[in-house]
Amino acid sequence: MDDEGARRGYWIFRLEKARIRDIFSLLFTRRTISDYDFVDSDGEPAPSPPSGGDSSADFKTRSVIAVVLAVQMMLSSASGFMASLGRGIEFLLNLPSFNGGFLSLIRRLLTASVVKPNREAKEFRSIIAHLNGPLGLGQSNLAVPAQTQDDKINLIKFLHLSIVAASRVYENEANVTDVVNNHWKNATQAFIFCDKAEDASLICVAFRGTEVFDAADWITDIDLSYISMGSGRGSVHLGFMKALGLQDGEDVVKGFPKEPPAEEDGKPLAYYAIRKQLTELAQKHPKARILVTGHSLGGALAALFPALLAYHDEKAILEKLMVIPHAQPRVGDKTFSKYMMKSIGHRYLRTVYRYDIVPRVPPTSRFLNVFAHFGTCVYYTKWNAYEEVETVPNWNYFNPIYNARMYRAAWEDLFLAFYLREGIASVVYRFVVGMLVPIFGPGIVCHSPRNYLNGAEHVNKDDKKKTTEEKSSKEKAL
Repeated sequence: MDDEGARRGYWIFRLEKARIRDIFSLLFTRRTISDYDFVDSDGEPAPSPPSGGDSSADFKTRSVIAVVLAVQMMLSSASGFMASLGRGIEFLLNLPSFNGGFLSLIRRLLTASVVKPNREAKEFRSIIAHLNGPLGLGQSNLAVPAQTQDDKINLIKFLHLSIVAASRVYENEANVTDVVNNHWKNATQAFIFCDKAEDASLICVAFRGTEVFDAADWITDIDLSYISMGSGRGSVHLGFMKALGLQDGEDVVKGFPKEPPAEEDGKPLAYYAIRKQLTELAQKHPKARILVTGHSLGGALAALFPALLAYHDEKAILEKLMVIPHAQPRVGDKTFSKYMMKSIGHRYLRTVYRYDIVPRVPPTSRFLNVFAHFGTCVYYTKWNAYEEVETVPNWNYFNPIYNARMYRAAWEDLFLAFYLREGIASVVYRFVVGMLVPIFGPGIVCHSPRNYLNGAEHVNKDDKKKTTEEKSSKEKAL
């Protein structure tokens, strides 16, 4: 590791120090970005055009920072309301199941004997679970595709398995105790499981993603703060690194030493806890591949986890790794992208459903080119069709040219929900959020794991159909 190189380069936008007047100042003055009280840096050039450059480019850079800051402020102010609203909705959604169904609930209401849903009970289901519908981790869902030992494995075969795991991790601890659930500091949750207890073919790590009503998660997703990983490794999203356990926001060497730091309150840091468990499982199951996945924020953590393994030269784990994040936000710059392609290359595949807003943040442009995606993307053009691309349409989400298309897509998915017989919660969510929330609505609705499940199930069926056809052709040839 180039330890000295890793110490250079960070820009931190501290929301707690920002004021409303800073937003107007960014828009209407040419004050140097590093001079603002809410900005911390190590003296490196700001994430903006060079001095003396195009003034319109400089204004667009400031506009992006101002808009992000304004949205973060609104989310921060509404965090309490969002949390209460989320708890209230989940309470209402779980009432029928805790009381034996709707008819039984009505009877209990009349007799004042309603059972209050317990958030810690294994029967309690999150909003995500109600949107997804029935979802299990039984053997049918854990079927490992063939040729898992081939270095050029087709990751498309793993889409369904990975999104099932990424969706399950949204549930509470009791709900996933049968497959091992671990809680770590910094609000990170993940779980690890094998397809078999002995001689496993697959070890899966699933990171928990952005909670629908958790303002802190959304603030992290759109944050522009970053930290350098050193020469040749590029810069990465600071908030996502903290979620994995970064202990020093200005120094990766101190923040992520190779050996785990002393534990506080008996809670190991996420990255070290997962690395330790994977090392043990890889030794127990030497033939097993390791699949790392997650949805939303979980997808970002899934993408950064192998970067830290490469940074610490953990070849024993890295060589077995496959990474399939769903709805992953941007996590690093172009230099980081090259570093990741060199580290894991064809063993990385991300998915994006239509106009999902999260893979299009943190915002970037020709003028604020800090964050970028890397690798091949499975882009779902609709629930039953996909393309393998490098860049998705409307890559920064707010291009007005795409507004009509986004709302049309939201309407199409709403009608699809009836066709696929999705639950009432999913249908209501698609209508209320997708149709009534201006601008952001279609992007938020597209972000639902339900869409990724729909797409992966179609890909899975399509793959099985192709396999059957190929087998039939071979039999005829014989």
